[in-house]
Amino acid sequence: MLDLFCGIGGLAAALDGRFQTAMAIDQNRLALTVYRRNFPGRPTLAKTVESIDPVQLEAAEAALWWASPPCQPFTTKGRRRQLADPRAGAFVRLLDHVSRVRPRFFALENVPGFHRSAAYTRLRDTLAACGYRWLWEDELCPSELGLPNRRRRYFLAAGRDRLLTPTRASRPPRPLADFLEVEPDPELEVEPDLLARHGDAMDFVDPGQPGAIAQCFTAGYGRSATRCGSYLALPNGRVRRFAPNEVKRLLGFPETFAFPPSITTRQAWKLLGNSLSTPCVETALSVFPT
Repeated sequence: MLDLFCGIGGLAAALDGRFQTAMAIDQNRLALTVYRRNFPGRPTLAKTVESIDPVQLEAAEAALWWASPPCQPFTTKGRRRQLADPRAGAFVRLLDHVSRVRPRFFALENVPGFHRSAAYTRLRDTLAACGYRWLWEDELCPSELGLPNRRRRYFLAAGRDRLLTPTRASRPPRPLADFLEVEPDPELEVEPDLLARHGDAMDFVDPGQPGAIAQCFTAGYGRSATRCGSYLALPNGRVRRFAPNEVKRLLGFPETFAFPPSITTRQAWKLLGNSLSTPCVETALSVFPT
């Protein structure tokens, strides 16, 4: 497997030994520091997809390519510039690489709005021209797969050989309280003046409430007060942010996954916000034969 835009290792955390990582590639050196800390020995490359020589990708001899390109050009919260957005350059270059190397299988993850974009049309046209006859696509959310977290994403899998029927076992989410720290950092408490200014627009969840579900945590959590994730309503009437370890658990990362001591809380939030929900990835991976 070739892991493009690998980040901190959401795909690697979901692999569970099913695939061997031929190469994990990302331009974010901080994310790669976390990746290497948790997945030592796996080959990594600090480069942009635009700058990679396709000869390097061919040399990896990966049967499956997995890509999680930047979602900002396609999200409903942004300016919706799609392929006109400079950040879409990595996606366009990715299609060039796919056209040249033509791996046996290809998979992509992005925001739900992606499948209504011009980029989606170009992707489908490229896959058809390259002989990918088998296709599976769906939207998956961890709240439907046992985790109390909403993070709906679009997934596509394509193959020049037949794909399998995905293993998708819907189940109710576990209690939110199961994912929380026993002794959270007091520094996570939200400042009263922030609550006074933005409280009406913030999403509060009570972990003692049956069926409580946290909203999607984005890279802006801890920097922006609203639309970036939920806040915990405490029994004493106070409010706190979710700790990075709590967000990590809600994304399905194993308890052994850890950030290096040099990573700050805000950096961890940003890296997690750009990562993957591992149960959703596991479902997408189940369409590929091993």
